[in-house]
Amino acid sequence: MAASKKVLIIGMDGFTWDIGKNLMAKGVMPNLARLVEQGCHGILRSVIPSETAPAWSSFQTGCRPGKTGIFTFHRYDPAQKRLRFNNYTDIAVPTLWELASRAGKKVVAVNFPLTSPPPEIHGVMIPGLLCPGLSAQTVRPSGIYEKYIACERDYKIVDTAPYHSVPTFVDHQILTERTRLKVGLNLMKDFDWDIFGFEIQSSDRIQHYLWSALDSDMPGYNQEDQKEVFRFYRSCDEIMGELIKAAGSGVLTMLVSDHGFTSLKGVFNSNVWLKQNGYLNLLKKRQWIETKNRLKQRIPLLRLLARWYGSIKQLGKARVEPEQETLTHLSNMIDVEKSSAFSIGVIAGMLYLNVPGDQRSQLAQEITRALLDEYGPGSSCPVIAGISKVNEAFSGMNAVGCFPDLVLEFYEGFFAYVLPIGSAIVTKPDTSKSGINFLGTHSQRGVFLAHGMAVKPGIRWDGEIVDIAPTVLGYLGIQIPRHMDGKVLEAVFRQPLGLSYSDIAAVRTKESNYSAEEESEIQKRLSDLGYL
Repeated sequence: MAASKKVLIIGMDGFTWDIGKNLMAKGVMPNLARLVEQGCHGILRSVIPSETAPAWSSFQTGCRPGKTGIFTFHRYDPAQKRLRFNNYTDIAVPTLWELASRAGKKVVAVNFPLTSPPPEIHGVMIPGLLCPGLSAQTVRPSGIYEKYIACERDYKIVDTAPYHSVPTFVDHQILTERTRLKVGLNLMKDFDWDIFGFEIQSSDRIQHYLWSALDSDMPGYNQEDQKEVFRFYRSCDEIMGELIKAAGSGVLTMLVSDHGFTSLKGVFNSNVWLKQNGYLNLLKKRQWIETKNRLKQRIPLLRLLARWYGSIKQLGKARVEPEQETLTHLSNMIDVEKSSAFSIGVIAGMLYLNVPGDQRSQLAQEITRALLDEYGPGSSCPVIAGISKVNEAFSGMNAVGCFPDLVLEFYEGFFAYVLPIGSAIVTKPDTSKSGINFLGTHSQRGVFLAHGMAVKPGIRWDGEIVDIAPTVLGYLGIQIPRHMDGKVLEAVFRQPLGLSYSDIAAVRTKESNYSAEEESEIQKRLSDLGYL
């Protein structure tokens, strides 16, 4: 009797061959080098926007954002006139985990972004980024929390503590991932599974804050920092090796990243531009905060007193990063009802127009023309590569959720800062210092790798992140929904898979919103990663 097929999916957030090849050449990642030599690898192109929430949603569903309805971390709720964070129930099409469970397969998924609140699946799900906090109520099944997570005090979705030393920063990222590995290995041992997914999140944070240690052409590069970053990747390589060993022989292993990485060239403050041009209004509370900040900038004595008062307030409190002290969630800053336009996108700008239908086309043309004149191709400050209407940017859209009206696509190396704070429209990164410094951002070029007895060895094959879900389903003999945008990567396998397809309804699950406290906790994690 033939052994049942199994798939191990290792997600490495933001990983790219741009640095992976160098790490393998220097002997930092020998397990990865072996997988590349014996398996199939290539570039895994992300979606537009190549942002964590939409990209991992597309990984889970095989569908691009036009069908998932996930365009960024936030979403606009027109019924309640408010902004909130996306969660799993906002994904408009069935996911890999659900489809496999319906087919009788057993699933374990650890730490993938946008898997909270977890769905009813045949197996185990421990959510990742955008989960407000792990507890018996936020994992599935609930008993998993007490048995595997509560006893691990260092288990974190993201390590959000501030560090001033690169070695200490790296130590804690390694500790976070090693603790998660311990939980993952215990689950792998205790549960029978057909799909086991494990996501490494800290690689994204390492690359955002220590990109200059990976790029020798960047100001701030030094070999001491590079040695520390290499130590992190060596640990990631060991995690891969331990997962593959524990999974056993005959398992199809896939390494995927949601996007790639590149050096940061600049930040476009989208909502500041909208505010300065009269399209966006702040809530009165936020207007008073801005007035106080302007006064402190103009009056040195007032600034000194404010700093002294703030120091007294912080006595006895745990230290947080400066941006976390000042950031307020967007919904507490933007007066949506009194704004005609606002943006909630980061890697690509998602602009919403809040005017009657007969005025939308004119306003869209007005904003598009003004932005391209100032920041488009051929301008003195080219940041925006193009602006599209949403139906032009995303094909095959489903009639779900609230779609943005305009999509701003930035040149590689630029992204949007969405909080309407300050007055600068375009800011450049501070490359004058080494160490922990936000100098990296997302690119389209992620990684794909397939390894196992079923895979052709030593070949190169590129794909898209939407190809992963249909490929896993096809390999396991599960019918593939025709609505998926991705294709099965049949060329990487030694033998034809014998694919079958079906018209599976895109069942929308019950909507679940987070509380104010839960949204605040998510915001802290996103600000620490540099997205807010």
